[in-house]
Amino acid sequence: PPLTGAKGRSYYLLQSPEDSITPFVMAERARRELTAAGARVLLKTYPGGHQGAWTGEAFAGVYEAIHWLAEPSAAVGAQGGADETMRSRLIR
Repeated sequence: PPLTGAKGRSYYLLQSPEDSITPFVMAERARRELTAAGARVLLKTYPGGHQGAWTGEAFAGVYEAIHWLAEPSAAVGAQGGADETMRSRLIR
């Protein structure tokens, strides 16, 4: 899809390199294309593949993602807007 709306937005990608259903190269491509479109992107990995891999380590990644996305530098634009609202919800 077009990435025209990606500029200035933040994306946290959490992917297992052992995933055979959604290959890791897809996450790497997403990171590369989103970054080229001006997005702030962080790609983190967890072990274990696609199914049955959601253990403590993967859940820790979700926790980290919420906090990373809530950082002030994750907000789009000086006015805040929808991203400011989302950030305040995540911090509560």
